[in-house]
Amino acid sequence: MLKEWSQQDDSILFKDRLSLLDSKEGLKLKTNGWMWSQKQNSKSVIKLPVSHKLASHTTSEAAGLGKPSRLWIVGRSKPNGDLKDLCKAKLIERSEPSDKSFDEKQKIKESCWVLEERDGDFWCDCPEGFKGHLCSHTIGMHIRQQTGKVEVTDQVILILSPFLPLPC
Repeated sequence: MLKEWSQQDDSILFKDRLSLLDSKEGLKLKTNGWMWSQKQNSKSVIKLPVSHKLASHTTSEAAGLGKPSRLWIVGRSKPNGDLKDLCKAKLIERSEPSDKSFDEKQKIKESCWVLEERDGDFWCDCPEGFKGHLCSHTIGMHIRQQTGKVEVTDQVILILSPFLPLPC
């Protein structure tokens, strides 16, 4: 069994994490990211410089990965209040943990998502992104910010609208 495991392809360990978009699941990730980016407007995304007082504590720095260049706060699909207020409460809780109950802390944590932009990539604190995986928010931010690292092909868009006529 160990011999079989040692012979498995491990090239993914040495590639950029966006190379996962070339896999089977990549089309689904791109499609979800594209849908997410299309739903966002200026009120559902807040850009925050890392020099901002509330942005002083970042997950990247806590993990020893360096300081992010920018923070992005994105709202949930069903917000529980004003995004600026939710963002402020979440960042305060991250930098100065309070002695609130577990339920209160969970409500704050899940009120909005914080994306850290570092080295041209985005890292999200949603349940999927928190594990370091790609999520619709990270892919959507690449699309929204036009980083050029995520290509939106006709295949991505056509999956969402199978009844549209094909382009000539």
